[in-house]
Amino acid sequence: MDKRRAIQIMTKAAQLYREHLEDQKVLFLYGLPKEVKKQLQEKGKTLSSVQGYEVAFHRYNFLHLTGVRLNKKETASAIHFYQKCLDKRLTENDFSLAKDGSTGQKIDILERMMLIKKNATVTVCHTRTVDMPSVVREADIVIVAAGRAGVVDDTYLRAGQVVIDVGINVNAEGKLCGDVDQASMESRNLLLTPVPGGVGAVTTAVLAKHLIQAARSNVLQ
Repeated sequence: MDKRRAIQIMTKAAQLYREHLEDQKVLFLYGLPKEVKKQLQEKGKTLSSVQGYEVAFHRYNFLHLTGVRLNKKETASAIHFYQKCLDKRLTENDFSLAKDGSTGQKIDILERMMLIKKNATVTVCHTRTVDMPSVVREADIVIVAAGRAGVVDDTYLRAGQVVIDVGINVNAEGKLCGDVDQASMESRNLLLTPVPGGVGAVTTAVLAKHLIQAARSNVLQ
């Protein structure tokens, strides 16, 4: 990704960050839903199975979303960088791109996040979908939930896609894996959620629901 394109994306993203995220806080919860549910059934006043941490979207955090490296002679701090983006004063001399390519990946994610509210056409595939690989390759965002380890290989996907692997399987080596054959994706220029460590936010949502139930129960007692 060239710097001129990066500036266009980061400038627009900074505006949206200020409008929708700045100073907002998010509570991340983690734990085993089965253990939490058991504690709820026992009507305990504390949920020791739930752990959590809080994340705040401060002005200086925007820099971390971009992955760029600051030129301290031109841009003194993360807040200075953020303000330059907001004022549309950011120049190619203010930053450098990471040599490992991570900057391009992060900025690509920023650009895709900005499109999240636009209309999309949803296609659902199943076991009798004709020529499924060609159908899947047409998509911009692919959500895989087939329930079979490694069933989606590189013949299904193309460069530039965002692939969300929802599958949870155990392979022959006894390790957790998803429905996507991640080894075959190394040559593909796409964004793929890992398994494990990917879509655990669904589990977090369940834990949050349990936490709210527990809080309401204690208030009503």
